[in-house]
Amino acid sequence: MKIITTHLQADFDCVASMMAAKKLYPDAIILFPGSQEKNVRNYLAETGFPLPYRRLKGFRLDDVRQVIIVDASTRERIGVFADLLTREGVTVHLYDHHPANKADIKSDFSVIKNRGSTCTVFVEIFREKNIDISPDEATLLALGIYEDTGSLTFSSTRKEDYEAAGWLLEKGADLAVVSHHISRELTAVQVETLNTLLKNIETRNIEGIQVSVTTASTSRYVGDIAVLLNKIMEMENINVLFTLIRMEDRVHLIARSRVEGMNAGEVAEGFGGGGHPTAASATIKEMTLPQTLGKLWEKISDVVEPAPNAGEMMIASIIKTSPDETIKEAEARLTRFDINAMPVVKQERVVGLITRQIVEKAIYHEMEEHPVSDFMTSEFSVVNRETPAYVLEDIMLGRRQKLTPVVKSDTGKIIGIVTRGTLLNKLYKESLLKPALGVKRERGAMVPASKNMAGMMRERLPENIIKLLNIVADIANK
Repeated sequence: MKIITTHLQADFDCVASMMAAKKLYPDAIILFPGSQEKNVRNYLAETGFPLPYRRLKGFRLDDVRQVIIVDASTRERIGVFADLLTREGVTVHLYDHHPANKADIKSDFSVIKNRGSTCTVFVEIFREKNIDISPDEATLLALGIYEDTGSLTFSSTRKEDYEAAGWLLEKGADLAVVSHHISRELTAVQVETLNTLLKNIETRNIEGIQVSVTTASTSRYVGDIAVLLNKIMEMENINVLFTLIRMEDRVHLIARSRVEGMNAGEVAEGFGGGGHPTAASATIKEMTLPQTLGKLWEKISDVVEPAPNAGEMMIASIIKTSPDETIKEAEARLTRFDINAMPVVKQERVVGLITRQIVEKAIYHEMEEHPVSDFMTSEFSVVNRETPAYVLEDIMLGRRQKLTPVVKSDTGKIIGIVTRGTLLNKLYKESLLKPALGVKRERGAMVPASKNMAGMMRERLPENIIKLLNIVADIANK
């Protein structure tokens, strides 16, 4: 007997991948190790999608000879099915979408690719094998991709995810259904919990990464915690967020990370859970909320990769000028090497900084024969090789210094420079690849996409402020 399974609290990527695996293993039985997320249950109930799964209760696992696991590669995440993995005569096939995850499941066959969604992995298999799918199946696979990639906006999204989504649209995927089941109105309990989580956010700078943790405690069950987490990240512009919610006798951890140096899955593994570097979860028993919070901060500190330092980012081939060089000569040097700033160096020590903006102003006022020393900035900061990136970030972004000289700690002699472009590329490479607002097509041209903030303002602002804003809007319109 063959079975297809996935991780606990199955989301759309799980369910769609199980459906896809069924097309590859038509004689296998779909079994969930636990419950499904609420939006998945709603989708199955509203659409009547014919997912042929069996209930785990009363099922004879002794007859299983092959286990096909999708969207999971750690034993803790598959519940009771973990016991089957070491049973003699049982083969394991594994399909997952992030090779960086610390897999502890030994498989006889596996397809693991660096994608934003396991559904993308299956779409690639379908295209390779010319396996056709129905519009309803395409819609379910699209739900898996859109949910796991944040509608193709998360930093974990790959070009293959876009290609898979495009192929699914060709196969009849209904984006109206996708939008309806991913973007759902919050219940009263969820709104109350969301407000508590927003009030309890604590943010710390760990190795240059802004990490936020928030907590809540409720006597009632709160479904779709991940939806609340995504809303908080959007509302507060957070890149790394860990949420702890105590419900009954358990603490639920949900984690999201859009930063390369913060592996959410590794943190969750410390609590017996798991996931991927960008998304993970765990259910913690026999620990209070304060105990879990303390351990969480410790685990985060252990997992965060050391911040890059100036020595790793510096440019050793320095384009420089001297105090005695004329403004005209400095302008020629800036133009020749196509740079906007350079250090002013005397006897291998930095005595100032000069920028193209200052040089051009001096030339405009016909002072091109004056020495650079008359115009250079003499108040500036320098660093050494070991200076972490977050200190450079404060110097160059906080104090707006265009470049930072790197000097020897003992002699003060210049050995390199760090530019703003180098710093930004190192710290925010993924974010820089995507526009902040996104784009949309309007009258045949691509223009920045706008966002309606009215709903968020009504959620966050007091009623009297909303009334005042409406009065202001009316006056402005008149």
